[in-house]
Amino acid sequence: MSKADLRTLQVLLVGGRPASVQVLRTAFGLLGITQVTAIGDTARAIEALRCQAFQAIFCDAAAEPYKSLSFPAAARQAHGVLNPMAPIFVIYHSARQRQVEQARDVGVTDVLTHPVSAATIARKLEAAIVHPRAFIAAP
Repeated sequence: MSKADLRTLQVLLVGGRPASVQVLRTAFGLLGITQVTAIGDTARAIEALRCQAFQAIFCDAAAEPYKSLSFPAAARQAHGVLNPMAPIFVIYHSARQRQVEQARDVGVTDVLTHPVSAATIARKLEAAIVHPRAFIAAP
């Protein structure tokens, strides 16, 4: 696959302040991505992942834990998730190296920091879809 058609993606947007969610929705709209589901509560987001196979997940770093797991870890490990290998992008207001390493270790595909542009989102999404990283499932 050489280039992904981002317009057909079904995207889940988890957590975040309303202003951040609106900025991301606008960026997705500029890319032609119209199938965006925004859910503020992580428990409801996990339920959505059990009902729908999203092709990409964007999560605010400040999203509350789900059953003592960070949301990305829960999205990878929760029973019944339809697409546990979907690319997960965590959005920080500013990220330190240790935070990026921790995110990587729980299965995050990539880390974004505010301000986020539509071009950055497109580049990261395309890289994750065209050249997905191999995952190792381990306890």
